[in-house]
Amino acid sequence: MISNERARWGPLAAALLAYHEGQLDAKLLVRTDLKTLEEWPVSLFFRDSDEFPPLEREALELCGPRVIDVGAGAGPHTLALLERGHDVLAVESLPEIASLLQARGFPRVTVCSLDELPAGQADTVLMLMNGLGLAGTLDGLVPLLESARRLLAPGGRIVADSTDPRQWLEPEDAQDDLLLQDGRFGGEVQFQLEYDGMRGEPFPFLYIGPEMLRDRGLRAGLVLDEVRQFADGTYLAILAPEDDFAVGEPEDG
Repeated sequence: MISNERARWGPLAAALLAYHEGQLDAKLLVRTDLKTLEEWPVSLFFRDSDEFPPLEREALELCGPRVIDVGAGAGPHTLALLERGHDVLAVESLPEIASLLQARGFPRVTVCSLDELPAGQADTVLMLMNGLGLAGTLDGLVPLLESARRLLAPGGRIVADSTDPRQWLEPEDAQDDLLLQDGRFGGEVQFQLEYDGMRGEPFPFLYIGPEMLRDRGLRAGLVLDEVRQFADGTYLAILAPEDDFAVGEPEDG
């Protein structure tokens, strides 16, 4: 599994390590099937909490005492939460990125899938920077949400963000269910990363609107408890286990 993740995310890991070692002008090249080649400054992944956009600031305010930061990257959200006194477990898919997090002094770091973590240990499962995209495809979303739900303690919440793909889909390009002419869901975007001549393998990354997230959440035993929309088209989703909303049976008599 790690070899597959490295094939996709290896350029990001290399870019993060280069920045950490002092190459402050490092840039990650990003190709998608939506746009031409983009350059992302690697400093983006090391930004301070005062540089967070409003969505991320609100997301951190929603976090409970025990947080699992999924896809922590260089750890900007982990660091901000630790500074606020939260107990944070940073989860990554590559040992190289985990080593970077440890070098930055984070006390709890692991390399694993969500299914390998003990159940019921988190008040908040946090997935930011279009964190729901880690599902890859629409078919992968329910399994991702089920894995995250399993980690929640009673009263826990999943706090994640995404972007509605209607932002870039033209009406003539997609049907009501956002299927493209080739049958692919319009929010499934192909990404490919490159750094310093290292080009990763293409991989799918998911963008999904709140309505479809609500439906997929119910299939995973989750209720979309709240949606907070932002001006740039992103939104913050708060999902809670369906059991939290169950109505008790009336008492006899």
